[in-house]
Amino acid sequence: MRAVVARAVDACAREGRRARARDAARRMSARARWTTGRGGAGTRATRARERAFAGRRACSCARAGVEDIGTIEVWCLDGTTRGGDAAATTSRASALAGEDEVEALGGNSARLIARAFLRRVLATHGGRGVKAREVRFELGERGKPRVVAPRALEGTYFSLSHCDGLTAVCVSTHGEIGIDVEDENRRIGSDVMKFARRWLSPNEREALEAVRDDDERARAFMRLWTAKEAYVKALGLGIAGRPFREFDIDFGSSLDVRDDAASDGGASWRLAQFRPRADDSHVLSLCALANADGTLPPVRARWATLFDDDGVTEADFVLLNQSRRE
Repeated sequence: MRAVVARAVDACAREGRRARARDAARRMSARARWTTGRGGAGTRATRARERAFAGRRACSCARAGVEDIGTIEVWCLDGTTRGGDAAATTSRASALAGEDEVEALGGNSARLIARAFLRRVLATHGGRGVKAREVRFELGERGKPRVVAPRALEGTYFSLSHCDGLTAVCVSTHGEIGIDVEDENRRIGSDVMKFARRWLSPNEREALEAVRDDDERARAFMRLWTAKEAYVKALGLGIAGRPFREFDIDFGSSLDVRDDAASDGGASWRLAQFRPRADDSHVLSLCALANADGTLPPVRARWATLFDDDGVTEADFVLLNQSRRE
């Protein structure tokens, strides 16, 4: 995930042009980043498709008769490199991704490491015999990447996010999911409410204004932002496809989604927010479809690296908040 400021600047620049089709060059660039000329053919995701979210194409569909989602796996990579050797980490990432993907990412080492970690996680999830470089992606009809090869990964859903010091991947075999990470101490300016008035819903702005301490309000804003990002990622849309102003997340007593454009008002979705480490300022938000009984699916969290011989460590996340709907 890019810095919030960078996302906001990009989104501001696009806001006045939402009636136009997505710029062809940027569309082809996004497509190339995920289908690196090695057998995948990305499906175009036009602005018109993104805007067709309402009602009849709502992602949070009726859940009648749906079985439990099952355990969701969350894998985290911290920002420290192996032995302090950044060159070794970048080299390992390049080896996992392959030359075509390295070229498509344009030398962005943070994104390269995040993509390589995603490949390692998916290869591990697929079981014995799956190699990271064999994983192939393409863009779905809404522009969200999906796995198309190898066969062992068919039906695997994933989401990826990264910010300074943390990369996170969530994986499920039972339904769409979304993840977002951010440092709650990051600041987007001296007046967070100026940004909130532009991008958040009226209910969310009112709740933020009720927080009197400026630092706590800024942290609350960052936590809310990650929750909203996780939700639109689970939908397979971005800010332009599902504007943040048009749905609510109750970030006070719960993380319930209220989305009038969804067929069930957003009731199918469950959100949870964690601190990966108790002494860290990073916040991780996870969004998934609810189990048949309305509960949040169980989450198994792990720490890992890009190096196979480093092993995998079970994580002890601190739960900050979660959806209360049942």
